[in-house]
Amino acid sequence: MEKIRGTETLGKTKGWAFLGNKTGNESSKDKALRNPAKPPRPPRSLSLDAANKKIVKEMSELAMIKRARLERMKALKI
Repeated sequence: MEKIRGTETLGKTKGWAFLGNKTGNESSKDKALRNPAKPPRPPRSLSLDAANKKIVKEMSELAMIKRARLERMKALKI
């Protein structure tokens, strides 16, 4: 029996070649069963340089001081 070039592997994989392919009905069912896509993420803001970081830190410290002062004033009223 003569072997034709390239047919050795063809016979072994012939049954498996189309196993992954789906008909139109099956693929539409899979699409319907999948979860909806996630919404896009919001765009990232620009990174802060050293000067901006210092300003943000100062503002947060001032806000903490103000909050503490208001709490002390509320404690004195009660």
